[in-house]
Amino acid sequence: MKRILIPTIDYAPRMGGVARYLKTIADAFPDDVDILFWDKNPPRRLQLLLKLWNAARGYDQIWTSHIYPIGFALYILSYFGISYSVFLHGMDFQLAKRNVVRTFFTKHILKNAHHVFTNTKYLADEVNKIAEVEVQVIYPTLPEEFESIHAKSAQNEDCHLLTVGRLVKRKGHEQVIHAILRRKNITYSIVGDGPEKKHLQALIHANRIEDRVRIYDNASDQDLINHYNHADIFVMPTTQEKNDVEGFGIVYLEAGWFRLPVIASDIPGVDEAVQDGKSGMLVKNEDELNDAIETLCNNAPLREEMGKFGHEYIKRNFLAGTQMVKLSKNL
Repeated sequence: MKRILIPTIDYAPRMGGVARYLKTIADAFPDDVDILFWDKNPPRRLQLLLKLWNAARGYDQIWTSHIYPIGFALYILSYFGISYSVFLHGMDFQLAKRNVVRTFFTKHILKNAHHVFTNTKYLADEVNKIAEVEVQVIYPTLPEEFESIHAKSAQNEDCHLLTVGRLVKRKGHEQVIHAILRRKNITYSIVGDGPEKKHLQALIHANRIEDRVRIYDNASDQDLINHYNHADIFVMPTTQEKNDVEGFGIVYLEAGWFRLPVIASDIPGVDEAVQDGKSGMLVKNEDELNDAIETLCNNAPLREEMGKFGHEYIKRNFLAGTQMVKLSKNL
């Protein structure tokens, strides 16, 4: 087997999709993959080149999930015999082509890479518009510990909605709150923390719905399981921003594992995690969000049917074993 080094600023104990994605890879190949983790920012310029050059000794290849600055440094080192591969995620790719100069070098970084991997089919198509390289899709996966969790169906008198994710504007928490203001039979749990917390708390207080909408900002792993098990519907209608997009959404997989129907935005990448009309409902605007909440809250058999489909869809496609077998062919 080849020896692989992954230099990164996104890894445990940091939270987030990229950190979890890389940890899944390292856990799947403990004897073949090592992590070089910088907990703040990577070294700058010449120092980064020297560190990567020295770190590469004893490894057959370096894998990176950052086009800049790590991928750019590896591109330079490739002319001195260093082999590298690139893992692409939505936001990193958007940042990598935010101006003409970066787009030019991004194209050459990708063309010089031994392998290019993306986390969605949509992103693979976007990469080919710039670089015209062979791209392999390696989906994000659920952590292995999820496979041993027993998901139980909620038995709520009211319809209970759940969102799990960082409290930032694009996640759509505010839209959900507005959608349920006049629906007295709907409760809503928001699990997460972030810069929008104070705004959301003020919105909840101003509308006097503290008895129906609560924010949980310090949930343990067991707390999170309890939230999923208590919910009827998972909802996260994300919006796309210029340099901040929902490239996939692992929380949609988590919700599916717990047999929850999912309401999400109809945007590229997300539509690969959520099967519209089968494991959930994809919406384009607030009117469709309102309709989806109304439909699912009033139709328990449909919720159960979608939850069951979602669970089986996750089992077939998004467990670590399935995706890591695909990746192992490149080791």
